[in-house]
Amino acid sequence: MSLMFSLVASAIGFPLSLVLIPQFGVVGLIATTTITMTPVPLLGLWWIRKHYHVTVDWIASGKILLVAVVAAAVTYLTISLLTLPSWVELVIGTGAFLVIYLTIAPLMRAVNETDLQSLREMARALGPLFHVIDPLLAMMERLIPKA
Repeated sequence: MSLMFSLVASAIGFPLSLVLIPQFGVVGLIATTTITMTPVPLLGLWWIRKHYHVTVDWIASGKILLVAVVAAAVTYLTISLLTLPSWVELVIGTGAFLVIYLTIAPLMRAVNETDLQSLREMARALGPLFHVIDPLLAMMERLIPKA
């Protein structure tokens, strides 16, 4: 299956790269990569549904996507107002995105207590990094609206 998915990506990406990269440079490369990588997961989801009769929780995925888009838009607007060195903008943008995402995700119910417990269990395997992640998960738990 993996070979088939790679062949599909190559069949789409190679002709696109010949057209878009010489014409648009780096932007063409980004567009080619984005366009090429879109059908592969969709094909994978179709294959999994056909063979295993399971699918993605589209509502939960949509909520997570919406939270990410909102966080990215606010971060972009924040960074566009700054005139600092690029590395400072990167640090500020990363911090802003994380704060916004980690705040909005529980408020919009994109994550729930069960999700956070699963994340906590996975984070335990990260050793010392768990002590950085656990307070963030605890903060998110406090933000989840109670029914």
